[in-house]
Amino acid sequence: MNAKPIIAIVTPVWNGMPFIKECVASVLSQDFADWELLISDNGSTDGTIDYLLTLTDKRIKVFLQQENLGIMGNLNFLFLQVSAPITQILCADDYLSSETSLRHISRYWKTAPNSLGFVTFKEQGWAAQVRSEAVALEDRIIPEVLPVGQADLWFFVCGNFIRNLSNVSLRTTIVRELGGFSEAFPAAGDFEFWVRASKNYAIGVKNQDLICVRLHTRAASNYLTMKGQVFEQLLAIYGQLIQRLSPTHDIRQLQRYFNLTVCASYYYIGLKLILHGNFQYLKTLFKANMFPAWSKWTLLVSCIPVTMVNRKQRLKVRLMKYMLSGSKIQEKRASKKLLANKLG
Repeated sequence: MNAKPIIAIVTPVWNGMPFIKECVASVLSQDFADWELLISDNGSTDGTIDYLLTLTDKRIKVFLQQENLGIMGNLNFLFLQVSAPITQILCADDYLSSETSLRHISRYWKTAPNSLGFVTFKEQGWAAQVRSEAVALEDRIIPEVLPVGQADLWFFVCGNFIRNLSNVSLRTTIVRELGGFSEAFPAAGDFEFWVRASKNYAIGVKNQDLICVRLHTRAASNYLTMKGQVFEQLLAIYGQLIQRLSPTHDIRQLQRYFNLTVCASYYYIGLKLILHGNFQYLKTLFKANMFPAWSKWTLLVSCIPVTMVNRKQRLKVRLMKYMLSGSKIQEKRASKKLLANKLG
């Protein structure tokens, strides 16, 4: 075994019971042994710490934070501890789906181009789980490698197609090089980092089942967005994307797409919550009203008809096809003609 492991697994955790046990067990069961597992507990009170202190494998390092750093802060801490050149993020409620997962990840990086900074290994059944035609389309058309600086339109049209943090494997050094995950984006810091990193690094996209991302009510993605606070963070990210795309695309068209597919859905959720006596969500959206969002009154009027038409995201699929068919993106493996065939 090397003095430095080939791959690191970093696991941020806060109140991770009982899922953390399956997460750690999935790493211990790997047939690829040259790894280190770094776990940072963010102040758990549910027995997670007691469990972590029972772990005796020398390849596992446990860190106990005295105060909660937030998910992004905890990730930044973990990346500072990593010694391996490649890191796989594995959140405490997720797990490696087979005993060969790390072997496949290591093999991928052996042949990856030097320009590639990170790769997402996406579950092939995810679109069916979330019942999304838009996600199914995304899985069919996004190239396996997005060259440096050519991911902006894909991020804008598809959103965070990288998906869950646990889907991502990356070169360890790029996190420190790019200043880490921004703690100013507590609910969307991963999305913001991928967009930022794509200016300097190519992105790998593999539809391969290596990680199981668990859907459950206590997931961080739920409690970090339950009051609508992610909306302002998304406005900032999409605003940056629009500015980067503006030299080659019509800003009004970009803004229209964003409002019809993203903003309208958030406003619709806000109106539904009012029926249950929850006014905080919509108030949060009102406070975050800034470019590239339309005025709050325009969104209120448009969100209901747009969302009703967009059931099962069929409207979004049509808009995605329209936006991408007119794209100036040129891929070595996906010419405009091939892209049009895929979209058809």
